[in-house]
Amino acid sequence: MGISLTAEQEEDGRIAYFLRPDEYELADPGLTDEEQIALWLATRMVQLDGGGVDEALLKLGGTPGGPSDAEDPTATVGGDSEILALLLDAAGVRQRVSFQYRGREVTADPLGVLNQRGHWYLIVAGQPEPRPYRVDRGSNWRATGVKGAFVRGPRTRLADALPSAPWELGDEKVDVELLFDPAVAWRASGDLGRDLTPSAKGFRITIPVANASALVGWLLEYGAEAEIVSPREIRQHLVDHLAGPA
Repeated sequence: MGISLTAEQEEDGRIAYFLRPDEYELADPGLTDEEQIALWLATRMVQLDGGGVDEALLKLGGTPGGPSDAEDPTATVGGDSEILALLLDAAGVRQRVSFQYRGREVTADPLGVLNQRGHWYLIVAGQPEPRPYRVDRGSNWRATGVKGAFVRGPRTRLADALPSAPWELGDEKVDVELLFDPAVAWRASGDLGRDLTPSAKGFRITIPVANASALVGWLLEYGAEAEIVSPREIRQHLVDHLAGPA
């Protein structure tokens, strides 16, 4: 399909050629305000190389840009597009993938690829639950073996494999025991989405932590009514934060 040109002869005899927008422009799709907002959010969530998103958005009746102080949720594919395509294809045909991750070789059964807070994660089958690998922390990604090499287990939500709390973001987790005053135990239970266990000194809970700084930042909201019981190195992290710069 091409775009037709209109030829007209000028008064001096020369031939002029015109493109008439009304002959090739798309009709206004008549998007509602809600649809325009959804379209804008979609263009901000994933950006492919090449740009031109705002211009296309304008042509569809949307409004580019947005609140200048809003947090940018964009998941930029950029140079990782070939890797993501490889991983998505491997997950679709059930072909194992191999890659280097933190200095070791990993071979895994890919279940899918998800984005969280601007980072792409490969979700692989694990025991007992699927586990995530951050794509930008891996290298030498490749599909290995034959298609149909593994069977998917019971249907699970891949998003459940991603950490939901800031202190869970990371690869190496340690179990941290926390103690809360009875006056705030209900609040901590709500924040954590789990029940706390009553004890002689208060309410206790053990949670997996990969980012000690994020945990400390959250606990500071509770003041003296929250305490890190163990391990010692995580407890010291809180002590050092309260002491401030030496």
